[in-house]
Amino acid sequence: GATIVVTEKGTGFHIENITIDNENWTIHRMEGPQALCLRVRSDKTVFNNVRVRSYQDSYYSASGYNRPFWSQSTIEGAVDFIYGDGEVFFESCTLDINRKAGGYIVAPNHKKASTRWGYVFNNTRITTSYATDPSTYQVYFGRPWHDTPYTVFLHTQCEITPYNGYWYPTMGGLPALWAVYDIWDKNGNKMSETSIEDYYYTENGVRHEGKAKN
Repeated sequence: GATIVVTEKGTGFHIENITIDNENWTIHRMEGPQALCLRVRSDKTVFNNVRVRSYQDSYYSASGYNRPFWSQSTIEGAVDFIYGDGEVFFESCTLDINRKAGGYIVAPNHKKASTRWGYVFNNTRITTSYATDPSTYQVYFGRPWHDTPYTVFLHTQCEITPYNGYWYPTMGGLPALWAVYDIWDKNGNKMSETSIEDYYYTENGVRHEGKAKN
């Protein structure tokens, strides 16, 4: 189970000025499989100045009518540490990467029929508190968990080193929208906004291919 669970009955839930840890990571340093820290299924949830700390599956935006808003907060993790669906807006947040290489920030499973925006990260800082030089850490921005994920990064300070094309091509779905707009490195230099184009997954021996809108 998660450290904190906010159920459907928690509509309008507001939390601020707190750190939420999953101690499997923060104390025992277990690098997987899952160590869920925060599971949210309620609508209109607000997180302000909150720090969420785990390694894999730190924050789960569970299925349902889910419109959380994050502000001035930090989410720490390594593998699929922001995952699920819902219309989630992250404003001026920090993503703290705690795996040196091969990690994934998001793993969404949005459905086209019920998704308008998906995950939106605005004015985000991607860094690590685990290295003196964050550029020695490398991460994928995301991989498509299931269905047709939506994720955009707008106005991003990327202090770590992203993999070429930002996104990992395969998991269990085909993304509808993967995009990066206005991104710069730790020295303020503009970075590429070009995402990879081709994605695929294999099911029962059959390969399914698609292109995201980038």
